[in-house]
Amino acid sequence: MILPPPPRSAHELVVFLVDAAVTHQPWLAAGVDRVVTGARRSLAAPNHHFAWVLFDSTIRAVHPEEVAVSGTAIVTTARRLLPVNPAPTALDGGLAAAYDLARSFLDRRDDGLPRAVDLLAVVGPGGDCGGEEHAAIASDPRIQLAVVTYGGPGPTPAGLDVTALPDPPDDPDLGSAWIAARCRTAGRRRPCLVLG
Repeated sequence: MILPPPPRSAHELVVFLVDAAVTHQPWLAAGVDRVVTGARRSLAAPNHHFAWVLFDSTIRAVHPEEVAVSGTAIVTTARRLLPVNPAPTALDGGLAAAYDLARSFLDRRDDGLPRAVDLLAVVGPGGDCGGEEHAAIASDPRIQLAVVTYGGPGPTPAGLDVTALPDPPDDPDLGSAWIAARCRTAGRRRPCLVLG
């Protein structure tokens, strides 16, 4: 008896958008690593890819997609590139780059499998969560944005998926907040993946 091949999973890209204002926090690297480790242990692991964007009021660094990234690498890069006093944060500073990464990822995969992108942002105290790119992202259900805030964000658009970390945190679990956000984004995206 010949068994059919197992179903192949969707291509998935996770883009971490990291606010320069939180790169000194000890929980940042652990949060990134938890999301990556969880994805690598899933059945969809072969089709998972990761990228990251470091921003304050503008883009400070863009790391294109790879099969894995590490929180330590993001923190190390941030310490090397960022000024001593980063500019006030605006999520829009990183969204444009993240959206470009998402579009490129979606456009380059045409093997018939569903495609999906999660933009996972962390925004520090007073950061502006608004942005011109929100409309473009919202227009494509394959791209989902979730924001975790720390220390009280600034302006936040209505309808944005936002989770607040406790402040001051004893041991904030950024990874769990991001993983929960990925579960919500999968639910919002499911009709698109099923229907094509």
